[in-house]
Amino acid sequence: MQILMNSAEPAALEVVWNFFRQGGWFMVPILACSLVAVAVVVYKLMTLG
Repeated sequence: MQILMNSAEPAALEVVWNFFRQGGWFMVPILACSLVAVAVVVYKLMTLG
């Protein structure tokens, strides 16, 4: 797993965090909908077979 991680990762996470912080309160529903969408996709993939 160490191979996949590089030194740019903390900078990328900081960019994402700043993006969410600048977005304000409206980012909370977007994040919630994204998590629900991922959960639905995972559920559908698990019940596919």
